[in-house]
Amino acid sequence: MNEEIVKEIVSVLEDKLKSSGLLNKYPNRVLRGDIVEILDELCTVVYYPLEKDSNNGFHRIIRSKGEAIHFVYINTAQTIDKQVFTAAHELGHLWEVDKIVVDRLGDRINVECNPSINEEIINRFAAELLMPKNEFVNCLKELIKENEVGSEIAVTDLIKIVVQLMDRFLVPFKAVLLRFGEIGVLSSEDVDGLLHDYNNPSGLIYSTVNRFIDLLGYTELRSPYPKKYIKDFAEMLAEAEAKHTLSDEKIKALREEFGITQDGVSIDGVLGTTVMLRNVRTHDQ
Repeated sequence: MNEEIVKEIVSVLEDKLKSSGLLNKYPNRVLRGDIVEILDELCTVVYYPLEKDSNNGFHRIIRSKGEAIHFVYINTAQTIDKQVFTAAHELGHLWEVDKIVVDRLGDRINVECNPSINEEIINRFAAELLMPKNEFVNCLKELIKENEVGSEIAVTDLIKIVVQLMDRFLVPFKAVLLRFGEIGVLSSEDVDGLLHDYNNPSGLIYSTVNRFIDLLGYTELRSPYPKKYIKDFAEMLAEAEAKHTLSDEKIKALREEFGITQDGVSIDGVLGTTVMLRNVRTHDQ
């Protein structure tokens, strides 16, 4: 991606962080699982596991009575790092980052010649949001010093550092490697080669990543967290029950499916939020 597009993405990101007040709320810039809370405040997010679906998530707009209602779906059959990156990606769609960047650049960007440019912009936005360059580089330097490695680094040591960055920023292996390429830490050839090997589940790179995840105790990076949750869904069902807009059988089935107790508490939602916030606090201390 050329520097002019990247510059506009970063500019839009900064504008959005300032106008939304998020820059004041998260001054250290490392969002990790907080991105899910941010998304929850801006739209209706449906968290639901679909193990056989390769789609990590999507954003949809439903118009009702002249009003645009934004919905985001996140596939919670994925590991939490992938859910976090998906949330950041869908936030980019919600904020229409790709459209703003394309409009700003005008004729300097040819959408017709590159039909995937919008998704590329959104993915770069998610990377810039979750792994801010200064914070990412500083953390990388700390880990290089901590692991006592130099500029010529063994692949095993590199993978260990990548896994540590996965935990620090709560992002997938692929996102960290691509970030290395984006900021010039690794060549595009090295990034492509490592990703190619990682995509083979029986390969050495993939097994080494999982070995370091286990050795370092980053279990959340391996175990899917299949929560079923919609913010305020318990209250919505209670209202539907009171107004008889849904049958008792349907309401009962939905409560059972989403783990909502008779007193209106969503067990999955409470546990899910607590886990994310606890992990964030642990790394902020």
